[in-house]
Amino acid sequence: MPTTYWMYFLSEIQLIETYKQATGEDGFLDPNNPSDVTLATHSIYLYLMPCRLQIWYSLLDDEFGMAFFVGKPNVELNEAMSLSAARRFDMVFKCAPDLYTRDKNSNGERFVMERDGKKHILRLESFEE
Repeated sequence: MPTTYWMYFLSEIQLIETYKQATGEDGFLDPNNPSDVTLATHSIYLYLMPCRLQIWYSLLDDEFGMAFFVGKPNVELNEAMSLSAARRFDMVFKCAPDLYTRDKNSNGERFVMERDGKKHILRLESFEE
């Protein structure tokens, strides 16, 4: 099982703002409305394709949003994805992805990322009835 992944995390507010900037639409999208968050996420997904991409509902520390797993795991960033995919990611996210390490004490649903000397925990969410 891979241990390192390239990932972007966008909170619900960031998803809506990214969607508005990308489309130029100022509509009345609400980050508290799950349908609006899904619309924004799906639109970003369609723009980024074709590429290696997975999107998960997730919590980064205590903030709910979406985790965008991009490129191949366990490789350097310049080997993880094609140049055209990297350009699309840069146009949407305006930065490089963060490197996350899978928490070996979890079943693949927890990841750790360090930024500015501080550890951040990303937890993938699943919905069960």
